[in-house]
Amino acid sequence: MENEANSHKHVVPSKEKFGRAVPLLVIVVVIAALTRFSGLSHPREVYFDETYYANDAVVYLEGREAFRDNLDARYGGTSRASQIVPVGAVPGEISWVHPPLGKWAIAIGIILFGKQPLGWRALPATFGTVAVGLVFVIAWLLWEKRSWAFLAALMVAVDGLEITMSRVAMLDIFAATFMLASFACLLAERHRLTRMRQSLLTSTSGVTDGQGIYPDPTGSIHSYPRQNPDEPWDAVYQDLEYSQDFEYSVQWRDESPRSSLGSKRYLALSGVLMGLALASKLNALFAWVIVVVFALVWYVQLRAPTTRASDAIMNCLPRVLTLLVFVPALVYVISFTRFYVDNAAGSIGKNPLGTLSEFVKLQVNTVKYHSTMRQDHPYKSSPQSWPLMWRPIAFWYHDYQNGMRGHILAVGNPVLWWSYLLCFPALLGLIVAKRRWQDIFVLAGYAGQYLPWFASSRTAFFYYMLPVVPFMALTIVSVVGSLRKRVRQAVFMGLGSAALLAGIAFYPIWTGIPIAESIWSRLMLFRSWI
Repeated sequence: MENEANSHKHVVPSKEKFGRAVPLLVIVVVIAALTRFSGLSHPREVYFDETYYANDAVVYLEGREAFRDNLDARYGGTSRASQIVPVGAVPGEISWVHPPLGKWAIAIGIILFGKQPLGWRALPATFGTVAVGLVFVIAWLLWEKRSWAFLAALMVAVDGLEITMSRVAMLDIFAATFMLASFACLLAERHRLTRMRQSLLTSTSGVTDGQGIYPDPTGSIHSYPRQNPDEPWDAVYQDLEYSQDFEYSVQWRDESPRSSLGSKRYLALSGVLMGLALASKLNALFAWVIVVVFALVWYVQLRAPTTRASDAIMNCLPRVLTLLVFVPALVYVISFTRFYVDNAAGSIGKNPLGTLSEFVKLQVNTVKYHSTMRQDHPYKSSPQSWPLMWRPIAFWYHDYQNGMRGHILAVGNPVLWWSYLLCFPALLGLIVAKRRWQDIFVLAGYAGQYLPWFASSRTAFFYYMLPVVPFMALTIVSVVGSLRKRVRQAVFMGLGSAALLAGIAFYPIWTGIPIAESIWSRLMLFRSWI
């Protein structure tokens, strides 16, 4: 209980301490930006699934006829037949089985930089850079340690899967970044509850015979009896502060005059961001469940000492359902605005019932597609092979016929991925031994977004692991952070340096930089990578 209590006391945010961490945040974001934006126009062609999403972004901007003058035809791609105009959600759209927001983000880059590779890759690179900053913020909210946050963010900044998915016009980086932002807001809400509890404890108004008196946020007065009448009151309050059972939350009652949207802003923002993730790609459903479950659990755990768990659930349920269930669903629906204007039924203005029917049909067909999609693909892989990086996926390859090769291989940084395999059992041991909420949250972030793929029978690919990479880094930091100080500092330095050196070594095959065939062969650690 003391360890748990100390962790609760420790994680209360401090603006002053975070201010000292900002330089490290800037450094790691600059590293992320350099690895994601350098040479972003290479290769100067449409490659891998850009043929779907970048082209559909142009269709969103210019209408169905843009398909006839598509990007593949302009830049030498061969995977999209220019003479065919398929019927999907928006006429001319190929990737109708995915929500539209990520394609709109790609379209923004095209508006800013034109119909060229830099244009359709600019926003993915921006989101990939922001994701690294969010990992720093999440690690800070978990532990309030500058070095811990820096190592977690650095390992993500130099991870190959994160880099390759940030340099290609696909949807996954948008969903993953919005999910991280939603998690960060949820953690901020937990800190708000903890700060409020501590504020209540420090604003004790007085004592009575055998009773400690403290106000709740509604203005009501509650009392806490001394177990030992001879015990000094400062000891009672210290015990209260260190007691998990006293974590005060469900003041958080809506009848309070102080209970406004301002007090719910973190939860509301978390819901909006999760809706944006869902509107980018539907695998955000896994993260959505995690956010809802942890919100409910934390509101119950941080309840008033006189409130039963059942009452706490009933008090917080309307808020959670509204802000974390209804709001994300609403954002998802709103993201289809372009569809409401142009669909098989015409438009919602001229044929509202027909448009509604088409929208429902679109969602049903989307579910059918993802639940039944089976295809033979040279880079398909099974979820059990993903943590080992046994079958990564090649996005682009070119033999220059002069002893040089170019390769974009979506594969992780071995230092991060294989260190995680060593740290995972230790994380389970920490959860059993110390029951720290931070460890449980990190485990849920990984397992909750990885394990559901075992229940799916659709064709799957290694890059589906993108959303769990930050939680791999957080796991390593949590485990190493439990070591003695001198050992911890040495391991932190060693892991950070090793990850950075590995990132430099593997960077050419993550970004398509031409390298000698002999170097390329050494970087292909397994035959299954070829």
